[in-house]
Amino acid sequence: PSCTLGELIHNPDVIRRLAERGLAPIREPEEAAGRRVLIRSHGVSPQVLQALKDAGNEVLDLTCPFVDKLHRIVEEGSRDGTPVILVGERDHPEVRGTAGWAHGEVIIIADHGNADNALNPDGTPNTAHSLNPVPFIYVTENKDATVCDGILADVAPSILHVMGLPQPADMTGKDLIKD
Repeated sequence: PSCTLGELIHNPDVIRRLAERGLAPIREPEEAAGRRVLIRSHGVSPQVLQALKDAGNEVLDLTCPFVDKLHRIVEEGSRDGTPVILVGERDHPEVRGTAGWAHGEVIIIADHGNADNALNPDGTPNTAHSLNPVPFIYVTENKDATVCDGILADVAPSILHVMGLPQPADMTGKDLIKD
């Protein structure tokens, strides 16, 4: 018997038909219960892969080659403690899986840019920054670290903080990280 870790495709009808044929999705590795587990194209963290194998599951890794390449870049590029910056939705499986390959701190931001107002009323491009909140997630082993709410201009000072670099006096944003 086999199962998929998460849904293989964003199509409820296909997911239902696969489940009817015995290939149902599970949400957590603990639900695999000794089955063959298909890893979807979004990939997973090495910790999830190891947990599945340690529990005696056969794993068929169907991670997209481009996503796998990103995992390798994150893993190799963070070995020396260099922080990783990911742009994407924090709960998206690909972002979660990719973050798991980092050896240290990870910053996840989800910026839609100015998609909400790409054009001015007169049809010219809007080049001003949006003041809409920007999700900013800081993954660290420092349990005392917190993140304040902010705007897009606050992302760069926060990244400088993680890198241990001073914020230039003319940079208008604020550091969102308190540790």
